[in-house]
Amino acid sequence: MENGLYLLVNKLLSKNKIYIQKEEVKLQIGSHPSYPSLHAIVGVLNHFNIPSLAVKLPITEEVFSQLPISFLAMIQNPNESLVLAEKKNKLIKITYQNGKRERLTPVQFLSLWNGILIAIEKDENTKEDQKKISGELNWVVGVLLVLAGVYLLKGVSLFEKVYTSLSALGVLVSYFIVKQGLGLQNTTTNSLCNFSEKISCNAVLESSGARILGMLTLSEASIAYFLSLVIGAIVFELLGLPFASVFPWMSILTVPVLGYSLYYQKFVVKKWCPLCLGIIAILTFQIAWVLIFKPTEKVFNWNPQSLLFFLVLSFIISRVTMSILLFIKKKIELKNVKKDYLKFKNNFALFKALYNQQEKLKANYPIPGEIVFGNKNAPLEIILVTSPFCHYCKQAHKDLQQIMHLAKRDIKVTFRFLADPLQKESDLYKVVSQLLYIYHTQGEAETLLALDTLYGDTSNPSQWIPSMKLIPHQKYDGIMELQKGWAQENNINFTPAFYLNGKEYPKEYNRTDVLTFIEDFKESLLTEKEKIFVAPSVA
Repeated sequence: MENGLYLLVNKLLSKNKIYIQKEEVKLQIGSHPSYPSLHAIVGVLNHFNIPSLAVKLPITEEVFSQLPISFLAMIQNPNESLVLAEKKNKLIKITYQNGKRERLTPVQFLSLWNGILIAIEKDENTKEDQKKISGELNWVVGVLLVLAGVYLLKGVSLFEKVYTSLSALGVLVSYFIVKQGLGLQNTTTNSLCNFSEKISCNAVLESSGARILGMLTLSEASIAYFLSLVIGAIVFELLGLPFASVFPWMSILTVPVLGYSLYYQKFVVKKWCPLCLGIIAILTFQIAWVLIFKPTEKVFNWNPQSLLFFLVLSFIISRVTMSILLFIKKKIELKNVKKDYLKFKNNFALFKALYNQQEKLKANYPIPGEIVFGNKNAPLEIILVTSPFCHYCKQAHKDLQQIMHLAKRDIKVTFRFLADPLQKESDLYKVVSQLLYIYHTQGEAETLLALDTLYGDTSNPSQWIPSMKLIPHQKYDGIMELQKGWAQENNINFTPAFYLNGKEYPKEYNRTDVLTFIEDFKESLLTEKEKIFVAPSVA
């Protein structure tokens, strides 16, 4: 029972293709102040930055159909206990903390379940990023293995074919080690690397002793070594250099590495890395193959020029390999930083805190007849103070286009201009009066088309005036006068100016970020209204 809780959590993580050292999960759960409560599980998932959900839901077939494929559930059978539930072939497979398994129909499961569950929310963006980066690695390694295959089909000796085949296999295993080290999750390798408590690839690969001279990791060294052997074999064949003059010596030089790796895993880390053992096996087979052929072939045919050439080639290959791996590491780090940034940025509580710090408009009232789009009764109102002659207003208009397109039903958008009705010869007055004319006589759709034309990247409002054969419509002077007065009351002298529900929009956020917070903002407005209308208590 004591170990059962963390075993269920590990299984849940594995089902969701999330791999963390089992010992670390066990340590964090066991040391949690709330252990063995559900709060301990949620706390540990949060500790590892794994988005999770712990809720109590209605026990209905409709709710059940919406549940994820795997989750932790609290059931009564006969005592209350936490189990891992998995949907499989119209049945529910449940795993108890003692390892016992049982298959139930949905009806049977619902009769036992009390509605409490813990589920992991999948981060689809992260998975897409991993697939993309993995795809890049797959492509590079795939091309190399194809080249190795072409080389092996040529008329090289049996010794060279087997030796190079083992080197190509070494590249493949090293590739999986590199992916493991980069955190690019793979179901097969991670299952292999976390098979039991005595097995952990991460424990070995991430330890201090897994670095050569404190810089080069074993995963980097192994893939650089085997790449050098494979590419070197191809180059030697193309140039007619003697294969046996270099490659057998390389295998003999790896003997100390084999001994060190086995000793380090057995006595220092006290964990075994199956992928590392795979590399050891390949190196051992290569050494054995060299020794088998020693009596029958000039395996140790010493040639200093060929050896020097191979060392220079290996140095170049290693540098290129390290550069590629460094680039991939930086790319992964950048994506992780971006992910953390978005988590921070998309936190509504932070947005609301910054929004509340903004000063309210001194005068905030509707102006009859002005240009308004969207839902006139929406709880959210955006006011854009703009000018077709303002360069930076072009981007503000594009942002507002996107907002209106995606959230037209949830927002009210008002356009206000700083046109002076007394300056009837000014281009701004002519354009604004024409826009108001189009709005009142032709409707919203035509007005939006006119605005899109005026705020286009290459548009020139001064050229738009003669093309429209503008005639100033003085009956809209009152609207412009009210807009100008409103701007003066609020000390608004520059465009664009963007306001949300009577406050200036926080400059720390992009204007389109408001789309992320619309639902939260609406909910907070409802909450505030509820507070206002709560009946006062009677003393």
